[in-house]
Amino acid sequence: MSKLQQWVTDVKLSLTQEEKDLLDTPRSEEKIKDTIKYNQTINEYFNRLPDSGLARPIYTITVSDSCTSLIQELFKKEVDNNTFVVTSSREHDVVKAIFDNIPNERKVQVDTFDEGVASFLVERMQKANCNKVFIYYIGTEISNGHITPQSEFELLKNYLVEHNIEHEIVLDDCQGMFWVKRNYTIFDYILATAHANSMHYNMGICISKKGNVGEKVYNWLHDYLAHLDIFLSRKKMIYDLWDILREEVDNRLNCPHYIYLNGDRRFFSLSVDHPIEATEEELDELDNYDMWLYDELDKVRIRCQQYIQFPDFIIPGIELIVKLVNGNK
Repeated sequence: MSKLQQWVTDVKLSLTQEEKDLLDTPRSEEKIKDTIKYNQTINEYFNRLPDSGLARPIYTITVSDSCTSLIQELFKKEVDNNTFVVTSSREHDVVKAIFDNIPNERKVQVDTFDEGVASFLVERMQKANCNKVFIYYIGTEISNGHITPQSEFELLKNYLVEHNIEHEIVLDDCQGMFWVKRNYTIFDYILATAHANSMHYNMGICISKKGNVGEKVYNWLHDYLAHLDIFLSRKKMIYDLWDILREEVDNRLNCPHYIYLNGDRRFFSLSVDHPIEATEEELDELDNYDMWLYDELDKVRIRCQQYIQFPDFIIPGIELIVKLVNGNK
């Protein structure tokens, strides 16, 4: 039995029937509002983020049926004609669409933060006669697990405070929350999404001091924590899969390839020296295994924790990847 086959077997044996049933259960459409229970659930949520600096009553959590709706609502509330908007080039499609509709003189994209960049942003904001800067920035990338360093956010925050610049900093931590340690207190809003962990559970999450977007729905947040714990209790298994996949592709690919090593190891990112030729049917099959080709079809993205929920997908998915990269030989 290969290491990958053993991993699949171990995952299946580790899951109780109750956990399997839960992972197949989508979010309820019913909304139960209970302030006391909701506040207790917020405490439980923050307890799962022990190094974050988050605590009630300073911070609260609101939810929505998707993170997309929270993003749209947030931009409507915080961005007006006097707001200068900053994002990276690596944001969610809904952010890109909103950004495209903002006049050029009131926006800029940057892919790193240092003192020179911070100074540049303030100069651009002042040149546009804006009185506030709104920064929406990704924390952990889904493509390769790249993590925006906390030190960059801290430098930016300190620069804005020292220069008395009104600002809102939004961290899109959909892929990093609970996995990448951060001090969240420097951010005004932190966004997450439930389906980044449990694929059938669709819910957007917003943490802030204001609580001005989304709703406070007790059963939605409470039920998500039960889903989340299935993954958090198997962190070692998830990180072990990354190691096994690295060994698997190193041993089986017949061409030069690169594995991204500097990101969150829940994301296995492979790039090769040529576009990977695949039919529409093969691309659809990869999608069914929760694997994707991206950029110029020379990169492969795999999110390891999904195979806790779908262990039977990983072996046929890797077999197809190897076949495609090696030229269907």
